[in-house]
Order: sequence, then structure tokens, then C-alpha cells
Amino acid sequence: MTMTNLSQNSSKLTRMMGLTSVSTSCLLALSACQQPTADFNTLSGETMGTSYHISYQLPDGTNEAAIQASIDERLQQINDSMSTYIDDSTISKFNRLAANTPITIDADFSHVLETSRQVYEQSGGAFDPTVMPLIDTWGFGSTMTVERLQSPPSQAEIAQAKALVDFKSVVQEGDSLYKTKDGVGLDFSAVAKGYGVDVIADVLRQDYQIRNYMVEIGGEVASSGVNAQTQPWQIAIDAPIEGSTVTERQTIAAIRQPKSMGNKMHLATSGNYRNSVIFDNKRYSHTIDPTTG
Repeated sequence: MTMTNLSQNSSKLTRMMGLTSVSTSCLLALSACQQPTADFNTLSGETMGTSYHISYQLPDGTNEAAIQASIDERLQQINDSMSTYIDDSTISKFNRLAANTPITIDADFSHVLETSRQVYEQSGGAFDPTVMPLIDTWGFGSTMTVERLQSPPSQAEIAQAKALVDFKSVVQEGDSLYKTKDGVGLDFSAVAKGYGVDVIADVLRQDYQIRNYMVEIGGEVASSGVNAQTQPWQIAIDAPIEGSTVTERQTIAAIRQPKSMGNKMHLATSGNYRNSVIFDNKRYSHTIDPTTG
């Protein structure tokens, strides 16, 4: 491969790895012209193969370090359970298991599995968390490589992976989970980040009585109360500019937290314009139809 081709494909890889949509930088930009009137803390880091950003008003007498430790602990628990980026997570172990080999799952895993099953049934199978073999075949997620960006998978490869998309082959019995077909794998990327946002919001609200906060994980958001300017939270939405990188974001809209919802808001986003790959001038996004591959 020439250096030019490597540079071009590395650029594609960078775009694919970019955050998809909501960003704290955009969020802060909305209120940059106003001076903060309340004492807010901010936290950020990496989790679930993406990043997180948290802003909250620290109550008097509350230990900031304790809050950070509680957040880190819960995010690590969710990661250890459902991150396909961790080789020894529960979901990664399940994906490697042979058919009819059970594995014990925790309450977090069970909750997300049940939510996924409900959406699977309500969508008539249009949403299927066993799309993992297709994700691997296309090279998205933890299997992403520069080599995969050279050409799309063949129809034979897609057909082989599509044959393994079968949520009905995933069987739960109490805290035990197994599959009835070899090669079936789960991917909770569409649900786990939103679940993580809800969990961290619960930690802030229930464990520390924090009422003013914003939690964002990879484009999934929960907010409550007011921001540092004592105004309802406004979440910036990126303009869907094809080929734009994380540093080239432009805001297309701001979603304002409605009072009618009790000054709380939950928002989920995804950006096909950024998390995608181009072959022969045709764009293929990370949103995969399980019926066609």
C-alpha cells in the first residue's frame, strides 16, 4: 500500500471512529456567552468504546471524589458486562461460546437483553441485537481495521454472516444465558449506552440527591433541572455534514429541555454521516439492516 492510500484510509478510519452526534463542546458553545451563576463540576472519560461527559451541580457537603468513584464503579460494571471492546466481558465471552453452553449474566445484562427483546418484537425483527456477525463482517465496532476499508465484504461473506443473525436462538433461563446456534453473537451498542446514561443519572439523583445534571455517553443524553446559567439544558445537534470530523462540527439545532417533562429530558442520537465507510463513491453506514446485511 502506498503512503497516499494509507493516509486516505486512515482518514476514513478516523471518521468512522468519531463521536456520533451530541458533543459537550457543542453544548458548552451554546452558553459560552453567559457567565456561570452556579457551581458546576464536569467529568469526562472513556467507556463502552466511546466517551462520556457529565456536568452536575455539587450539593453542599457532598464529596466530589466519592461521586467520581461511584460513577467509575458503575461504568466499569457495565463495561465488564456488555462492552464488545473488552475481551473478557460477559458479552464477549458469550459471543465466543459454542452452542448450548451457558454463561451467568448479571442484572445489567439481563435488563438490556429484555429491553432489546421488547424492541425486537415491536419492530418485527428490524432491530436485532444478534447483528454482531454482520458488524464484524463490515468491520465496524471493535473489529474495525484499515485493511477492512480497502473493499466491501463480498455477497458470500454477507450471506454467511446474515445466516447467524437469529435472536430467537438466544435463550435466557434465570441468570443463565445460552445460544442454540454456533456463531451467534450479541451487540448491545444500540441500547447499552442509553442504559448507562440512565444508570449514572440514577447514581447522581438517588445516591447524592443531585437534581441539576447532564449525562452524555456517545450521543445518548439525560438531563435534569438547570445548567450553570440556571437555565434549562439545551443540547446541541450536529449538522449532518458528510465527511466532517469531530473537530469540524457545526450545530444544526438545539434541543431545549421542556418544562412539560418535569425539567427532565432523555435524548438518543446517531450519525450515519460520520460513522460510515465509502466504497466506489457509495456510502455504507454502521446502521445495518439484519434482513439484508
